[in-house]
Amino acid sequence: MAKILFSVLTLILFLSTTGHSYIRDYSKVKHQWTSQESRAYISGRAKFEDGTQVINLFVVDFDKGRECSPVFKIAFMDNYEYGEVEKTVPMEAGTIKLYIDNKLSYDGPIVNIIYSNGIEFGAVISPEVLTSLSSGDYLTVELVDKMDILFNLNDAKKHIDSAQKSCSQGLTTE
Repeated sequence: MAKILFSVLTLILFLSTTGHSYIRDYSKVKHQWTSQESRAYISGRAKFEDGTQVINLFVVDFDKGRECSPVFKIAFMDNYEYGEVEKTVPMEAGTIKLYIDNKLSYDGPIVNIIYSNGIEFGAVISPEVLTSLSSGDYLTVELVDKMDILFNLNDAKKHIDSAQKSCSQGLTTE
């Protein structure tokens, strides 16, 4: 976990001090979308020179505790399963920017969730941003100035809709 966190933080620091770079460009990849329960996500694996492999998960999660409000998350994990939550830290100085088809759709605060096997950044998004995610072609996530992760949004709508429906059904059965 410490090795992954160090690799990600080193990469973030390096990229934020150099020219505009993508930490990972998934724009030319047809992603395999998955929807499970109240979550829709895509993933990709980044391999660093030291052999460390990090799994990037882009997740739209519908939080039952928030009346199925959509929460956008980007995670850097060492495997596909979430580990134990170690702590959740609001990042007062940190923001995340979401550009959908090169248009700024969200610029707001984030929460950092530290797991035993990785880190995740999350933000509650509006229904309008969710609609843009469902109908857009490309998503650029900017975590640190000049550091972006680029995703192809192909087939996003059906998986996001499925996750949202699953959350709504869960609320009505409780």
